[in-house]
Amino acid sequence: MSASAKNEDFLFPLCFVIYEVASYMANDAYVPGLIDLSKSLNISPSGAYLTLTVFFLGNLLFQLIIGPCAERFGRRKVLLVGACVFIGSSLICAFTTNFYIFLLARFIQGSCLPSLTITGYATIHSMFDRVHAVKTLAWMSCITILAPSVGPLFGAIILLFAHWQWIFIILAIWVLIILIPLYRCMPETIGNQREDFSIASLVNHYSCLLFDWVFMKPVISLGLLFAAMTAWMVAGNFIIVIDFHQTPMCFGIVQFIIFMGFFVGTQLASSWIEHFSLRTINSIIIMLVALSSSFSLVSALLFDKSLVCLIIPLLLLTIAAGIALPLYNRLIVESSPEPMGFKISLFTFFTVAGCLLGSVLINIFYSNLTHFYIIFSLLGVLFVTINGFSYQKSSLESREIDG
Repeated sequence: MSASAKNEDFLFPLCFVIYEVASYMANDAYVPGLIDLSKSLNISPSGAYLTLTVFFLGNLLFQLIIGPCAERFGRRKVLLVGACVFIGSSLICAFTTNFYIFLLARFIQGSCLPSLTITGYATIHSMFDRVHAVKTLAWMSCITILAPSVGPLFGAIILLFAHWQWIFIILAIWVLIILIPLYRCMPETIGNQREDFSIASLVNHYSCLLFDWVFMKPVISLGLLFAAMTAWMVAGNFIIVIDFHQTPMCFGIVQFIIFMGFFVGTQLASSWIEHFSLRTINSIIIMLVALSSSFSLVSALLFDKSLVCLIIPLLLLTIAAGIALPLYNRLIVESSPEPMGFKISLFTFFTVAGCLLGSVLINIFYSNLTHFYIIFSLLGVLFVTINGFSYQKSSLESREIDG
């Protein structure tokens, strides 16, 4: 491969992940400002939670249509339209004083994310083989994790000097700046053969994927991991500030420590993919999640006022998620012959559904730290149950994914 080709292969993932961080910051960076948002728009804490939930809902509802649209009309066009709408909705969030308009703008903002994630990840999987793809996804995840880890700290720093509205203004400018190089370096994939966009075709492709357990198990598993992490991201600020009587800046620091575990996990995945079997790596992921759930239950019963005992199970789970994300991401692509856009759409749909599940569980059941521990533990137990008791050697390895 020539130096020019290598640079092109690196440039697109880099521009893509910078945009991806900005889109995720739309949730993570303004979490420290939820209390100020509540006062500014004269809403209750449950109303503030709702601004997070509708973001995930908007993201979820458009997942299954964006993939087929990208296969039909081209990934670059879909990316460009989504980015422009994201910028506009971010500015509305910044300048409106009406809570219901704010909610609508948040919903639209969330609905733009599939145009980024589906087109971007589909393009990366089309560009690289398995080992190169896992390594690329691993270093990308290291940067992406800046959103939940550095995002609250970034938002808290902005709040020291400006109102919460400036978080959305900065994000709009960020996306506008990165959009130009991203659009120019993104390879177009549309050719003479375009996917059938009929309802019958969509139903047929998605049905084949939904009833394929080899495809669905890593999809569901990753969704559960994201549900647990989202439960923390939604409730974390209130847990640190109210239950532990700390500052939003402290929450930002705790968040950074926890999500450094994700960074460690991605580095382990990048290293292990060339040296260990997928079954071995998956067993380590299951063990980490099991330890996380067990420690969380013990903390709920015995150490509910210890900040260290809160951090430990969260750190174990983020390490497991960091290992699982690039690995499961590639397995999902290799496990079925269905078109790339449909596979990525369903994968991101369940990932976002997991995020929505975590947010909804906190909205409905969370009122104190013990409730959070229980929600977090149950999600981990469900993950372990699906993976620990349903793994069959014939599943992944029969399709030669274990290579």
